[in-house]
Formats: sequence, structure tokens, C-alpha cells
Amino acid sequence: MAEIGDREGGEARAAAGSAMLLLQLAAAQAEIGPFARRGRETPGVAAQHYRTASCAAVAWRWPNRRLT
Repeated sequence: MAEIGDREGGEARAAAGSAMLLLQLAAAQAEIGPFARRGRETPGVAAQHYRTASCAAVAWRWPNRRLT
């Protein structure tokens, strides 16, 4: 019986390790937390970057047209 308990505990530790690795990989891909680029460490800076990109996308879709 001790072997079964040890095996289940080992599987739980392996699953927890895999989950942590996947979490860190997702954070690195999203560039958040300790994986953030310099200047995007805070949520406020990230929100400002999002707003700037959003405004640029809107300006690109509807450029100013001169009436001639």
C-alpha cells in the first residue's frame, strides 16, 4: 500500500510541475508578469499601449480623405 500512495504523490507532483511549466510558458507568450518587456511591467502601461494600438488601427481603417 505504501507504494500506491508514493506513486500517487509522485504523479501529483509531476502534474503540478507540468501545470507550472505551462503557466510560465503562457505568461512568457503573453509577455506578462516577470516575462513582460521593459515598459510594460504595469497594467496601466499595458493598457496605454493597447489604447494607442487601437487608435492606430481605427485611423488606418478610416483615413482622412480630402474633398477635391
